[in-house]
Amino acid sequence: MLNQMNRLLYSRYPLILIIVFSLIVHLLFLIKNPGMIFNDPGQIGFTEKQGQYGGRDATLYAEMARQLLDVGVYGYDTHHTGEVVQNAFVTPGQPIYLVVIFSIANLIFVDQLLLAKLVNMALSVSTVALLYFISYRLFESRWISLSAAFLYSIYLSPLHYFRTTLTEIPSIFMFCLTLLLFLKAYQDHRTRDHVLFGIFFCITVMFRPTPAPLILLAIAAILLKYPIKESVRIGLLWVIGPVVVIAPWVIRNLAAFGELYIFSSHAGNSLFAGANPFFKNDFSEYWREMKAKGWDQEQYAWYKIKQGFKHDFDYWFAWFTVGKTINLFHQVDSQVHYMNYAMLKYFKWIHYFVVVVGIGSTIFYMKKLNVRTIAWIVVGYILLSNMFLTIPRYGFFIIPMLCILTAFTIYQVGYLLTKYVKIVKSHV
Repeated sequence: MLNQMNRLLYSRYPLILIIVFSLIVHLLFLIKNPGMIFNDPGQIGFTEKQGQYGGRDATLYAEMARQLLDVGVYGYDTHHTGEVVQNAFVTPGQPIYLVVIFSIANLIFVDQLLLAKLVNMALSVSTVALLYFISYRLFESRWISLSAAFLYSIYLSPLHYFRTTLTEIPSIFMFCLTLLLFLKAYQDHRTRDHVLFGIFFCITVMFRPTPAPLILLAIAAILLKYPIKESVRIGLLWVIGPVVVIAPWVIRNLAAFGELYIFSSHAGNSLFAGANPFFKNDFSEYWREMKAKGWDQEQYAWYKIKQGFKHDFDYWFAWFTVGKTINLFHQVDSQVHYMNYAMLKYFKWIHYFVVVVGIGSTIFYMKKLNVRTIAWIVVGYILLSNMFLTIPRYGFFIIPMLCILTAFTIYQVGYLLTKYVKIVKSHV
C-alpha cells in the first residue's frame, strides 16, 4: 500500500485533482456570487455599477479600458472632470490587459465583464499550478508542492477577486510566473530564461509597481553565484525587459507631460494615506495643513514622516514596522463582502494559519537556503509595503509565498513527528 501511495504521489494525478478542485470552486463562486458586493452593493456603499465590477477602482479600470478603445486617450479617473484627459495615474498593465479582453469580447459578441471574469479565473487557477512548480523547484518535494497548491486553492481572496476588474489576479499570476522563470534561469542558466525573466518581471511591475525593488534580491543572488563578467552578461539579458516593456511607457510620459514617470504620477496618494500612525488623526486635518503649506500629497507625507520620527521615534517606528504589518494581514482580504456567508469562519482560520505559520517559517527556517529564497521575498515585500498605505488587499499579494512557506513547515513538522514515532516504537 505504501508503494502504491508513493507511485500515486509521484504521478501527475494529485496536481490535476487540485487544479480541477480549484476550477470547480471558482465556477461555484462565479455562478453563486455569494458576496454582498455582487448581490446588494448598496449595503456596502457602492453604486450599482461599482458593485457590478467589484468596487470603485475596478470600475475606473473598466471605464479607462473603454475610453482607450472608444477615444484612444489613456487616462484614469477622468470622467468626473467633465472632459476626457490623459494622465499617468496608473501603470499600463491592467488597462491594456482589459483592453485586450474587451476587444476580444467585442469580436466574438460576448459580454466584456463575463469574459474578463473567465480570463481571470483561468489565471487564478493557473496560479495554483505555478505554486506547485515553484515549490518543486525549491524543495524537490511533491508533498510540499501539493500542499502549497492546495492551500492557495482554498484561500478566499482569489475566489473574490477573479470576478472583478482589479489588478490582483493578473498581477499575482504574473509575479508567480516571473518567480518561476527566475528559478529556472538561476538553476538552469539558459539565455532564453534570463531574457524571459527580465521581460515578465517588467510586465509584472506594470501591473503593480510595489515589487519593483525586489529585483535587488535577484541581482544579489546572481552576484553571489556567478563571477562579475558572467553577472554583467546576465544583467544585459535582463535589460531587454525594460527596453521592450517599460521604455515605451516612459517615452510616452516624457512626450506628454515632460516627466520621466517610470511607474505612475499618483504614488504620493498611498504614501500620504500611510503617514497617519494607527489612523489616530483625522485626514481632514492633514488636508488643511497640506493645502496651507502649498504642498502635494507626496511632499506632505515625507514632511509628516520626518517630523514623526524626529519627535516621537518609538511611536512612528512601531507604526512603520509592527503596526503596518498587522494592518496588512489582520483579516482575510475581501471578508467584508462575505459577512453573512456561513463558510467565512473557515476561510478566516485558513488565513490566520497561512499568515502565522508562513511568517513563522521566515524566523525559524531562515538558515535553509531554499526557505530563504521565499522568506526574503516576503520580508522585502512587507518592508516595501510598509512605506505606504497598508490594507489587507495589498497583503493578499504575498499570500501565495506564505502558502509555500506554510507548506514547508507542515512537511517539517510531519517529518519530525514521524521520526519521533519511529524512535518511540524502537524503544517499546
